[in-house]
Amino acid sequence: VSVQEYPSRKVIYYNREPYSMSGLSVDDLALMPVEERHKLVHPDDMPGMQKYAASIALLSDKDVAIYEYRVKSKLKDWIWLRVRSRVFERDEKGTVISFINIVHNVTAEKEAEEQLKENNELLQSIMDSSLSIIRVMEAIRDEHNEIIDFRYILANKKALSNYDADEKKGKLFSEVHPDLMKSEMFGNFKRVVETGNRTNFETCYGLEGSCVWFHVIAVKLRDGIVFSMEDITERKRRELNFAFLSE
Repeated sequence: VSVQEYPSRKVIYYNREPYSMSGLSVDDLALMPVEERHKLVHPDDMPGMQKYAASIALLSDKDVAIYEYRVKSKLKDWIWLRVRSRVFERDEKGTVISFINIVHNVTAEKEAEEQLKENNELLQSIMDSSLSIIRVMEAIRDEHNEIIDFRYILANKKALSNYDADEKKGKLFSEVHPDLMKSEMFGNFKRVVETGNRTNFETCYGLEGSCVWFHVIAVKLRDGIVFSMEDITERKRRELNFAFLSE
């Protein structure tokens, strides 16, 4: 926590221990002019820091400005800080003359976000290497907790030539496939989420006589499903031909 004059940013008050825990010298920071303190900020974060500092003059008494940035610690490592600022004092004209800062060290949070991003990229790469179509959807429920739709949240790039997987992310199943809302496929997907039991079925998508056959495997994932689809049209045609010849 610190209180600083505005616009000089001279430190009037600070609490000591949290700064030390973050590997920063609070005494050094208190004596530094703002220009010297800015040298500790990561160059990529300085333009945002300058805009953030300028915005304090425009805050109302209830507004809270928030900014995240990197600074150098005593160990010369970059640590992430999240600062929240609010007007502390005004002069008789209403001009801001001091503000209070609450600073949190969010390095662990940022590292976790980066790890999650890397994990998601790894998962996407694994999915994209599959020869099957793979989709992840979350359930959409009504006020009675009944599943009425699904939303695409993840997809691999393996798809039909007229189907762009990236465009479907975030969209509802009913938007992408309105013709399938009353189909066996939709009913099977609902059943997987409701029972937790894996399902395995074959379905024909498209116009009768010229449809594409898929082998579908679906499993529950939290309140949603992961399903894979393999094009088995050639196999089904061979089976039909064998059945015709046998007959």
